[in-house]
Formats: sequence, structure tokens, C-alpha cells
Amino acid sequence: MFNIINHIKDSLKGWLINEEFYKNFNLPMQFICQDAVTNTYYNYEKIESIARWISERINLKPDLAIICGTGLGQIADLIQDSKKIPYTEIPEFPITTVSGHKGNLVFGHLNGLSIVCMQGRFHPYEGYSQALCSMPIKIFKLLGCKLIILTNAAGSINNEYEVGDLMLLKDHISMPVMTLQHPLIGPNDERFGPRFVAVNTIYNRDLRQLFKY
Repeated sequence: MFNIINHIKDSLKGWLINEEFYKNFNLPMQFICQDAVTNTYYNYEKIESIARWISERINLKPDLAIICGTGLGQIADLIQDSKKIPYTEIPEFPITTVSGHKGNLVFGHLNGLSIVCMQGRFHPYEGYSQALCSMPIKIFKLLGCKLIILTNAAGSINNEYEVGDLMLLKDHISMPVMTLQHPLIGPNDERFGPRFVAVNTIYNRDLRQLFKY
């Protein structure tokens, strides 16, 4: 583990002082938002190379991605014919530092669907930029995923809810976005999608109905 972390640190040292890299911005590095730096480094070609590395080690094309939040990592244990790839083995892929987040991509089948399950995710409070926390979703897109299910441990002000209750979210207010912290800051590659993403259908109505029944 420590060898991997030291390798990442050494790689980042060389990258951060690379003047050619910062010429993309035509500004000194101290004026550049970390999300913009992340999205410049993890460009389409970089994401494509990571996706290719993963696809060479699995024998399926996932249709669905599930990101397991706190306390829900056992979802991956339900996957049949599973193939597990630890985050630590994936080139230039972040590692999770939160207790209970195992840090694996698990591929296989669940109820007849080909899926990839992210067993543990990343958070800005671990030191990662917003763009880096969302980077795996770009990888899932290039692996072939058409749908994604996001889970997390969410709080509530409804006194009728108990700890451990399942909730179905239909919208949210992103406080970080209001402070200009956003995973889409920086260069945008249209191959991933438009610069300004429509958010009115993020929580798909038809899928929400399926979960209710």
C-alpha cells in the first residue's frame, strides 16, 4: 500500500511542475482551480486508456453501474460470476480511505443484468477534487453503461424516519455548486457530453417508479 502511495506522490511531483501541462491554461498553477486541473489531466484519452485496461480484464460489457455508499458495500456480494478488481491495481485510479469502503470494482451479473459495482467511493473530504470523485462515471460510460444507480448514507429532518430506512431521492440542492465547486469545471470534451448538462431529468421518473414497486 505504501509503495503505491509513494509512487503516486512521485508521479504527481513530476506532473505538477510540468510547465508544458500548465501552458494549456496560460496561467501560473496557483491561479488554476483544482477541478480544472483534474479535468485537464483526466482527458478523454486518459479515461479511455483506463477503461481499456479494465475491459481487457473482464469478459462482459456492463449495462448498469451501481455505486455503493456507506453501509451498502454488501450489494456487491450478491453479484453472480463476479470478477473483482481492486482500485489499487487500476492505473491512475483513486483509492478510498474511508472505513467500510472496500475499494473494488466488481463485475458480474445480477438478476440477468450485466453490471459493474463500485464497492466504495470517493469524497472531497478525503482530499480529492470534485472532478476526481466523479471521474469513475466517465469510465463507466466508456465501458458501456447506460444507467447508473447512486447510493449513499443520507440524513433526514423527517422524524418518522429511522436509522437504516431506505429512501428514494428525487432531487437535491447542491450546496458546493453554489460555491463554484463543481466536477464539470475546466476543459469540456463533447465526447463525454455537453458543457451545460440538463439536470431536470437526472432522477429519472420511470426508474423511480420501478423502485417504488
